[in-house]
Amino acid sequence: MSWSRHRGVNQSPGGQASTPQVRVMWHPEESAAEVKAHIPAMDIYEKDDAVVIEIELPGMKREDINVFVAHNLVMVEALKEDVNICQEASGRKRITYLQLERKLGRFRREIELPITCNTREAKAAYDRGVLIMEFKKIKDRRGEKRKIPVE
Repeated sequence: MSWSRHRGVNQSPGGQASTPQVRVMWHPEESAAEVKAHIPAMDIYEKDDAVVIEIELPGMKREDINVFVAHNLVMVEALKEDVNICQEASGRKRITYLQLERKLGRFRREIELPITCNTREAKAAYDRGVLIMEFKKIKDRRGEKRKIPVE
């Protein structure tokens, strides 16, 4: 079945119309706080010389994304606003949502780097709705056994 925006109905293989199927992205019994919490999908992978973190942030503006790092902890904060809601607040034409499934609002995600990295030379880029952060790996000398000559 496929959704037709023009007719507003689903077409079955036999051509008969049926009511639209609604898919909810979160469970309707979740509390308002759980629904408002926006935790975007994330991948972390390792290359030969770096650790890369990719976070999906579709529809966000580059200037609304902040990345901070302290020791081996990376914090990503961003704000996703709905243009229509913002326009309504500024006196534009009022709209009424018939369905709103996109998660909006502020989010914060803290990620502990799984490998010791040089966080001072970290790079971040935002491309096609994905925040890509790269951290060059460094040899972790903590816990390394070394002999100290006794003089």
